[in-house]
Amino acid sequence: MSGISGDTCRTGAPFSGARRCRCAVGRALALAGVLLASGSAAWSAPRVRDLPSDEPELAEPEQLKPEDDIHPLKLKTTSLDEAAALKDVVVEITVEGNPTIPNDAILKHVKSNIGRPLDQKAVKEDVKELHKTSWFVTIEPVVRKTEKGLVLVFRVRERPILRRIEYKGNKKIKTKELEALTNLKVGGAFDVNTNREAARRIEEHYREKSFQFAKVTLEKGNQRNDREVVFLIEEGHKVHVGQIAFEGNKFFSTSLLKTKLRTKERMFWFFGGTFDPANQEEDVGLIKQYYQSLGFFDVQATVSTVTSEDQSKVNVTYKVVEGIRYKVRDVSIEGNKVISDKDLLKDMKVASNEYFNEKKLEADKSKVTNQYGELGRIFARIDVKQIHLEEPGFVDLVYAIDEDRPYRIRRINVHIDGDNPHTKESVVINRLLLKPGDLANADKIKKSETRVKGSALFAGAQPGSPDGPHIAIVQGQAGPRVASRERSHIVRAQGFQDDPNSGQPPGAGTGGENDEEMFDPLDDSMSRALAEPPEGMIDLDVDVKDTQTGRFMFGVGVNSNAGLLGNITLDENNFDISRIPTSYQDIKNGTAFRGGGQQFRLEAMPGTIFSRYLASWTDPYFLDRNVSLSTMAQYYNRYFPNWVEQREGGRVSLGKLLTPYLSTSLAVRAENVNISYPSVPTPPSLEAVLGNSVLSTVEWSVAHDTRDSAFQAGHGHYLNAKVEQGMADYVYTKYDLDARQYFTLRERPDGSGRHTLSVTGLAGYTGSNTPIFEKFFAGGYQSFRGFQFYGVTPMQEGVRIGGTFQALGSVEYMFPIMADDTIKFVTFSDFGTVDNSVSFNAFRLTVGAGIRLTIPAMGPAPIALDWAIPVMQQSYDTTQLFSFYVGVQR
Repeated sequence: MSGISGDTCRTGAPFSGARRCRCAVGRALALAGVLLASGSAAWSAPRVRDLPSDEPELAEPEQLKPEDDIHPLKLKTTSLDEAAALKDVVVEITVEGNPTIPNDAILKHVKSNIGRPLDQKAVKEDVKELHKTSWFVTIEPVVRKTEKGLVLVFRVRERPILRRIEYKGNKKIKTKELEALTNLKVGGAFDVNTNREAARRIEEHYREKSFQFAKVTLEKGNQRNDREVVFLIEEGHKVHVGQIAFEGNKFFSTSLLKTKLRTKERMFWFFGGTFDPANQEEDVGLIKQYYQSLGFFDVQATVSTVTSEDQSKVNVTYKVVEGIRYKVRDVSIEGNKVISDKDLLKDMKVASNEYFNEKKLEADKSKVTNQYGELGRIFARIDVKQIHLEEPGFVDLVYAIDEDRPYRIRRINVHIDGDNPHTKESVVINRLLLKPGDLANADKIKKSETRVKGSALFAGAQPGSPDGPHIAIVQGQAGPRVASRERSHIVRAQGFQDDPNSGQPPGAGTGGENDEEMFDPLDDSMSRALAEPPEGMIDLDVDVKDTQTGRFMFGVGVNSNAGLLGNITLDENNFDISRIPTSYQDIKNGTAFRGGGQQFRLEAMPGTIFSRYLASWTDPYFLDRNVSLSTMAQYYNRYFPNWVEQREGGRVSLGKLLTPYLSTSLAVRAENVNISYPSVPTPPSLEAVLGNSVLSTVEWSVAHDTRDSAFQAGHGHYLNAKVEQGMADYVYTKYDLDARQYFTLRERPDGSGRHTLSVTGLAGYTGSNTPIFEKFFAGGYQSFRGFQFYGVTPMQEGVRIGGTFQALGSVEYMFPIMADDTIKFVTFSDFGTVDNSVSFNAFRLTVGAGIRLTIPAMGPAPIALDWAIPVMQQSYDTTQLFSFYVGVQR
């Protein structure tokens, strides 16, 4: 400041004492001098002033204004470093220039302490913290020196402060929800642009809640001089879709096209049907996409809406110009050398003179891909080109093929993540359809991934989940992708062991249990594992993440066969009977008795007619082989029409999957059976089994299953033949055959809306020494509808005694009555007999109808409701018009 003369400002106006320079130039020079003295451009450093001891008092904050600062030229000043060198303590910290914000509220953000020497770094941090409050436009720290010590003053210039917030007119959305949305608070900064943005957010939020005509205005808060914000909200009606109509659609029904839209009609005046204008253009695109996927390449679609007078309902109309449906004129192949045109074109679903169908075309492309995959040409590329011809309504398809070369699997690397990874890698390996040395078959890789997902042992197993189990093909840099030292488990890779006596080519491992090679993240052998694979070799990286696999469930159910049932179940699908806890930590982190891929179940099912309590354990890959081992112990009690039956015992079975469709099993059963409370009179066959007896059997079965689904199958068959030999107290032989065939009679071009015909048959024969409780009975939903459970059987002295021969059949036709296939109608006829001899003298026949309800939230198993009327029956049969079942599988 030495460049400015003593008692005048630059304009020549004199001043003295505490008089302040009133000219603009003088004030500017004064401010410049202070900044030069501070030597800082990043923040305003404290200024030190010597105040005369006879100054009456420090100005009160409300009396000072930023522009009324004492002129620095009138004071004896010193640099901050010099002031700090004096080691004078700070005796007071105050704020000036804050007319509305209390000192206490501001000083809460100040960390500088009274009674300590001035700390420049602390003052700088204080300024930063005060800026974070957004309360001030400027913050200038000032230090005054008094006889008692230093006074630290924060000279501030306030931003406008928000004093009040009010939401008017909101009835459907709570004020708390709007407050969270706007994030405005009393005492916060007042900003017109922020207020306008808050109003826009409220309006947008109302639109998301289907209040499409809601309007939000700023009654207050839209002017810079305001200090209050008042939102005036006109909610209007919640807008619903009243009706969806289509015009111009001839090929597809309106009900079908509605299932392709995001916009849905309101149901029963209460459910769904919210209207969102943003969905309209997307819906138009979905309609066009659906038409084009079925060959309507020239389709056009538009949408229009009509709003009701009270703006509570919108009717939506989609206008469609379908155009012509294109057919395929010619299908040709180019680029193929390994597989002939004839083999590639065989059984094509989209062939010459067939209508174009994108779904079927993808199936054809997948078939060609699988043909090359069986040869190990996993990177074969198949592109299908559509060539539109001058002739309207026809298109040529050209399969352009790059056959690439064969590849084999070199190594399979399993990576298991999770908070506490515990699953054994063999659990994953056992579910793969490939092993090192096999040809790299893309279809088997995909099916292997599906099997790992279907195990329900890992996170993200839901269909379409991007975080679920994944198999990656590694070509080039390969080997286990081992994480850092923090990884909680050692990664194993199933690799090759070249054995000159194995008969395998070098690098073609046997895939047996000796093919596992351990890799430690810190081992030097990792450099070998990360080597470039040989030519024509790939690695598979299997990534999975452990998840919660245990469930505790309870509920209540009812069906027409078993009455009212309770259910309490403890279920663990990733059990490991050998992983006994060695510490409390094993129990705490959930690794005890877990990680082996086994299934353990405890179930209590008390009921009014039927009760069961059981414990079961199953290892689907016993000893890491393609063999399943199951054990089960149970207590069972049931009130039959003519006796009460109680059983305690268990069952052990071994099963093996011979092919993807063929399986076999062997089971041993041992039970103590108690029959009590017999009907009176009591026939000899019931009298003979009263009290306790030991039932022991050995059963062998073979099954062949090609169905496309276990629930409501559309094609394929199921065959199961078994023979059971009784031992101990009852020696007999029992034969059973279960055969089912499914046909799809018609379906929509996109594969939905299937009309299916199913034909099923049950046949059985057992020896005369078979106890009454092991003979054949029919009736109820799962065997013979139109009759009660156990209602079809020979009678003796008024008691149902069971038959030694049964032959039952059923023919069922099912078709959807809703466009989305959630409700289906069935008509059926059940027929057959249960008798004490191989005879059809006691033949029965029923006809009926029913519905199947599929609720997505309950899974694929439908709710079945059936009504059946006997056409042919025996006088002693017990009929039942209505039967129902949840989760039925026929």
